[in-house]
Amino acid sequence: MEPKYTQSNHHCMSDYIDKFIVAYANARRTFPPTGKSKSYSVGGRAIRYANLEDVYNAVLKPLDENEITAFHMGYPHSEGKEVIVTRLIHRPSGQWIQDVRYAESEKPGNQEKGKANTYMKRYALLALCGISAEEDDDGQAEQTHIEKRQQAPTYKPRPKDTIDTAQASALIDELDRWEREEPGKGEALNYLILQRFKAPSFLDIKSSDYDEALGIAKYQ
Repeated sequence: MEPKYTQSNHHCMSDYIDKFIVAYANARRTFPPTGKSKSYSVGGRAIRYANLEDVYNAVLKPLDENEITAFHMGYPHSEGKEVIVTRLIHRPSGQWIQDVRYAESEKPGNQEKGKANTYMKRYALLALCGISAEEDDDGQAEQTHIEKRQQAPTYKPRPKDTIDTAQASALIDELDRWEREEPGKGEALNYLILQRFKAPSFLDIKSSDYDEALGIAKYQ
């Protein structure tokens, strides 16, 4: 029986994507691993990641071979922000999916805006293609942690001596800032902080460790 595709009114895809999804699935089967040509050091650990060019090299050819074109376009938002739209379009049918993001920079100047633009294009294309561009050498540890949580017989409330949501948000804001300035570094600092304080999430960091964690997030 042929699959049924209902009409969509979602702004991130065309009304129908039945022809697109077949071509997209064929393209994804041939995506090679992204090269990781860039690196930096965080806490003495070398972190390698794929920049926008590496992502292009990995996905554009397989997409094109399956008659899918990827492109970016930008337009000003009513609030004065720039919006970056990344779209994958199936040429024979005109069907498409897209990712929409704000290109924001906390620093003034065209160079900083250009960095934010590149950052958003990179992560939009990664999201649309369902691939990763950072090293992940702690995947097994994360899987073990998930399995332990699933096996836990009862819910354990978070200790009262941990940081609050406002403090966790401050940490996240600093990591987001690093991501806009140096793509990949915010994610690396997230890993470093959680490993340093042996916490599964920011809300599990002890209150007494908050100042040190914030220092790492701001100045590492």
